[in-house]
Amino acid sequence: MRTVHELFDNVTRNASQNQNLNESLEAVFSNIENSAKGSDSENDLKGLFDDLDVNSGKLGNTVIKRNQKLSKLLESIGGLRFGDYADNSIDAFGDAYEFLMTMYASNAGKSGGEFFTPQEVSELLAEITTIGKKEVNKVYDPACGSGSLLDPKYWDDEPFDAIVSNPPYSINWEGDANLLLINDPRFSPAGVLAPKSKADLAFTMHMLSWLSTSGTAAIVEFPGVLCRGGAEQKIRKIPD
Repeated sequence: MRTVHELFDNVTRNASQNQNLNESLEAVFSNIENSAKGSDSENDLKGLFDDLDVNSGKLGNTVIKRNQKLSKLLESIGGLRFGDYADNSIDAFGDAYEFLMTMYASNAGKSGGEFFTPQEVSELLAEITTIGKKEVNKVYDPACGSGSLLDPKYWDDEPFDAIVSNPPYSINWEGDANLLLINDPRFSPAGVLAPKSKADLAFTMHMLSWLSTSGTAAIVEFPGVLCRGGAEQKIRKIPD
């Protein structure tokens, strides 16, 4: 059960003097999860802090140094002035999260794109799909939350007037290992399926299949889809 001394303000206020800050934070994280047991939010909080390692060597090579880093981190977060949300035009916490995700994606290289789309790219995709339109009826992103190619949830809602997507690059999928896919109306026009090791054009064909006749799709593609041979070359030659 959480107590008053475990509130963020109280933990932060005593952080620099707490020689056991790492242990205190572990206890707080555990208590937050345990406080939801038996409630509707139990599954939402279960494992929420599993990836937070307050004893990571990356924070410092001694407990003292790690606690100093943790203390500075807490103080920095505590120093953010959120004020009344309704009176703010700047999402300070959201901006901080976006900055961290940007740094993660940059350090992760190619795979980082699976988890983060830069804001500038998102805005460009939105602008492309709405050029010359005063309103858009329905918008769709099949790769939102790592969406599946084989069990899409919106069969009853297609077609869409605007489709924007940054699908994961060159991931594996069933391809011709699933005999049903060649007759799937999304993929059958090509007569071939995207390679099992490169699902890029499978994403593309799915989106184009669900696009309305007056709609626009803006897709971030891996450059290889423009020049690779084999099945992908045949897919690119599908007539308009």
